[in-house]
Amino acid sequence: MVMEKNIAMSPRHVVLIFKKKMKQLRNLLFIILLPFMVHGGNYGDDFLLIGSTPQIVSLGQAVVALPRLPGGYLTNPSAIGGINTTSVFFMAADQFSLANFYSIGLTKPLKRNWSGAVNLLSLSIDNIPVKPDLRGIFSIVNRRDLIREMSSNPYKTFNDRETSLIFSFTRANNFELDLGWQFEKIALFAPTGINIKAIHKKFYNLEGFGIGVDLGSMINFKVSDVAGPDWLGEMTFGLAIRDIFGTILYWNTQHQDKIPQDLVLGVSYKQEFSGLPVNVLVTTQTSRRFPDNSRLGMEITILDKVALRIGNDLGQLKGGMGITIPVWGKSLSLDYSFFDHELGKNHQLGVRFDF
Repeated sequence: MVMEKNIAMSPRHVVLIFKKKMKQLRNLLFIILLPFMVHGGNYGDDFLLIGSTPQIVSLGQAVVALPRLPGGYLTNPSAIGGINTTSVFFMAADQFSLANFYSIGLTKPLKRNWSGAVNLLSLSIDNIPVKPDLRGIFSIVNRRDLIREMSSNPYKTFNDRETSLIFSFTRANNFELDLGWQFEKIALFAPTGINIKAIHKKFYNLEGFGIGVDLGSMINFKVSDVAGPDWLGEMTFGLAIRDIFGTILYWNTQHQDKIPQDLVLGVSYKQEFSGLPVNVLVTTQTSRRFPDNSRLGMEITILDKVALRIGNDLGQLKGGMGITIPVWGKSLSLDYSFFDHELGKNHQLGVRFDF
């Protein structure tokens, strides 16, 4: 005969179970606030700082001065200027098995040197439990009974959704700078662009919405046109003013959050090597929003097919790689980026199709 025992829980067991439950809730709250904690910000668009493509993430997001870059719109809307192919890209990031982040976009050349893009970014956390407040329950017996009840019955849950839809328009400007008869004319590529972005956030019974505007421009030229030997590469200076009017998030509680204007400046240099199937890109940027930290990135591309990348994103070391292969006469790029965190390793996978 098997006898069933009814063993009462000791105060120590009650405390251990309670700590375990609170640890689970703490981890969920941690992942909700992860973009804020990683980047040290406190603004309503921090989820956008996760990035738009693995290539950009692995470069430390130092892309304000990288021209002709689908996905670069998030930092500088002029990044899509001068592209000559239609690009569709997608990135998925599993945030430590607790949250999901997605980025999907379409970039297309238009008439009269214009380019346009539409992009959707979304951070989602599902099934966040609503747990009772135990702070006012001091009796060990009452806590034990409540924890037993919590363990036997499913919690009510809610979801967190943070979404942004961004439309980008850029004009590619090409002209020559004439410094007089003593100098050669300098060929300049200077795209200028604008983002119009809608931000929607819903957390528990809170819901907020806002519309913002970004402006950006670049100046790209060959260094050899200015000074030095012919083998020197090309340099780009970039400038972006994000949330130029100060984006306001309007909440259903009548509360308002202001995303302040941010000035982003950067420079990049790309060098090709005669006789070698390799080119090297180095890029850096700084911003008013994070004045004490800068972003850095480097990319080594071999045969225009394989890319190795490393970056420093506000003190967070990141890395990645990419490979480009021909498919049906078009170009398919597969990209991967990663970084280490106290919760574990974070991975982003992305694909881009140019046609």
